[in-house]
Amino acid sequence: MRRTRAAANGVQGIAENAKKRKTAIEDLDRAIHFNPTDAFAYFNRANQYTKLGQYHRAIEDLDQVLRLAPSFTSAYTNRGNNNFELENFQRAIENYNQAIRLDPNAAKSYYNRGSAYNAIGQSQRAIQDWRKACELGYPPACGLLK
Repeated sequence: MRRTRAAANGVQGIAENAKKRKTAIEDLDRAIHFNPTDAFAYFNRANQYTKLGQYHRAIEDLDQVLRLAPSFTSAYTNRGNNNFELENFQRAIENYNQAIRLDPNAAKSYYNRGSAYNAIGQSQRAIQDWRKACELGYPPACGLLK
């Protein structure tokens, strides 16, 4: 009985989170309507889409972010993450490359690029990126290298 109740509570929690995310998207839709040049509104809406597993929609918003703010490093990283989820590993690597060009200390971008390299069988390049991410102080990368 306890397991069933816990499962029901978990499903209810997921449904509540999805509803909150949809409400957040609606709020961001309104913000974008009133200010279509607000890169942060598109960025935040993309994050909500990502959390809902709507990776294509997230990428569309991140494309708009980068049209409005071409040096927005986190947008490249997040676009890479969405491409990774869609198993578009080469596109993900390209996005992480751009994030690293803009911020050579972007430890998470090195880590994520390493994961994309690993996914396409380029383990040496993956290890190099994970080492760099670890050197930059990103603990998950250090954990992979142990």
